[in-house]
Amino acid sequence: MGLLAYSIINKNYIYDKIKIMKIKFLMIVSLFWLQAFSQNVGIGITNPTKAKLEVFGATPGGFTSGLFGSDGAGISLQRNWPSVGFNQYNNGVSRYMSNGFAFLKNLNMGSGTVTFTMYPSGVANAATPSGIIGLSLFNNGNVGILGGDLNSSLSVARGTGINGTAVFAGTTHFSHFNFSTTENTYIRAGKNNSTVFINDIIGGNVHLGSSNSKIGINIDPGFSPGASLDVNGAVAYRPLVAAIVPNPPIGTLITVGDHSYLFITNANQGGNAAEFRLSNGITTGQILIIEIDEANGANTALVKRGPNIGLQSATVFLSGGTILSLIWNGTKWHQTGLIYN
Repeated sequence: MGLLAYSIINKNYIYDKIKIMKIKFLMIVSLFWLQAFSQNVGIGITNPTKAKLEVFGATPGGFTSGLFGSDGAGISLQRNWPSVGFNQYNNGVSRYMSNGFAFLKNLNMGSGTVTFTMYPSGVANAATPSGIIGLSLFNNGNVGILGGDLNSSLSVARGTGINGTAVFAGTTHFSHFNFSTTENTYIRAGKNNSTVFINDIIGGNVHLGSSNSKIGINIDPGFSPGASLDVNGAVAYRPLVAAIVPNPPIGTLITVGDHSYLFITNANQGGNAAEFRLSNGITTGQILIIEIDEANGANTALVKRGPNIGLQSATVFLSGGTILSLIWNGTKWHQTGLIYN
């Protein structure tokens, strides 16, 4: 690098080495200063310290810091509540970039919620109307659709569509939640001959209805059940099979549990009637049908009156094929019927 100085006096070019050395020294110092203090670039900000490039929107009022796109449509980066707008920007008012629909992804730094807002179709530079928050991501990881519940991992609010709050599609059949204006719910298997399982776990309870609700089984959807339980078809009770120990001192205790059909076997009595006792019922109104295995033949079992058994006589002998019917009233099993084979 050199310096050419033109001398007005003698009209000659003078090569001034001393000035060249001074210029070089100043340039080196300047380069060190730039290296130390001016690595970041700022647009709309005098002292960028957070990134290599910092862009601030116009103030006051303007919030969009950058627009990226062509032909008027694109993406905007917005400050304050950090946001990314799609065909949307903010110059103090949320506006459309170009004709069409718009979308905004936003972080509320106060609550920690990220929202996805949808805007209807609009005109370039016109103000966007109130949008619909379709999706919310909360600071605890929970998700809300068309609404939010901070205490639910997933909460879904009902929209205005006729198909309800949610639709789950199977191969052939759909399940609908809050369907149509009546907001009925339909839970279906995905195809014909499939099965719907409800709480199929050990000890799992299932509650259907409340107070004056009525439950229909195999009832046409166009008709309402006529009783608390209206069954169109047969009802079967899965049996509890129990064996009686022959001639025990006080009789074999049979735990009824939640059964309504008890099938008693006793193939080896030695010609003597074998006594049995029953545990308490589990709920008032429980029905119990007791059948003696026909293989017993002439051998008999017997049940006696007791603290929790009320019979028509002090002792009832039951031969093979006999059926005894009882109902639990909260205190005792009361006899309702006796049929001999």
